[in-house]
This record gives sequence, structure tokens and C-alpha cells, in this order.
Amino acid sequence: MLSKTHDDLLDLEDVIGKRFIGTRLHSNINHPGRDAMAALEVMSRFAVNPKWLIYLPPTMSPTETSREPGLLEHPAEAFAYFSS
Repeated sequence: MLSKTHDDLLDLEDVIGKRFIGTRLHSNINHPGRDAMAALEVMSRFAVNPKWLIYLPPTMSPTETSREPGLLEHPAEAFAYFSS
């Protein structure tokens, strides 16, 4: 069990170095990590601890809910939404 004594500290291993992100629908994504130090500097100076974030909002407004059963969004509907 992890101790919460240092829960407010950012673990450097979480943000530095080459990373591979596995996805269900696409092959693995390779993140080379060359921008990790710049991102770490910005986060350490101007942002709250990422562990405090409950919800990270999208960078674009979301599309309307899909009419396709079982889907929240569908690419064809999203492209139509944003093109209009």
C-alpha cells in the first residue's frame, strides 16, 4: 500500500522519458518524451497538482450525443457537427 505522506510530490518517473501508450483501437502510440522537461516546468510553476484534478475538460466543445445505438459520439456525426 502506498503512503500518502508524499502525495503532493510529482513523481518524475510519471512524466520523463520515452513512453508507449497502449490503445484498444489503434496500435501503440509512441511518445518520445523530448518535451517532458518543458511540460514539467510549466506544470510545476503554473498548474495545480494533476492528482487533484477530478475532471479534465476537453479542448473542444463536445458534439451532440450520437444517434447510433451504444455510442456517445460517432466520427461521421462529429465531422458533420463541426463542419456546420
